[in-house]
Amino acid sequence: MKISKGNKVKMSEKLKSILTSNGCEEHVIEFGNCIGIVEERVFPDIDEATEVNVRWQPSGLRYSYFPNELKKVKSYES
Repeated sequence: MKISKGNKVKMSEKLKSILTSNGCEEHVIEFGNCIGIVEERVFPDIDEATEVNVRWQPSGLRYSYFPNELKKVKSYES
């Protein structure tokens, strides 16, 4: 599934595992079960493989991720 602006997303299990093994367990604890809204690509002038900004709910904090690190969420799951 293609991730694009406005999509609801969660972290993939693979991303959670990578972050945890790289010492970023706190990030996974804080956002690992949250739903986020994709806002835009970090570098809009570069191809679509670049990171996208995700605004996590309910905190409203924004972080960047590669689209293949995210899992698209169906609207009824939110």
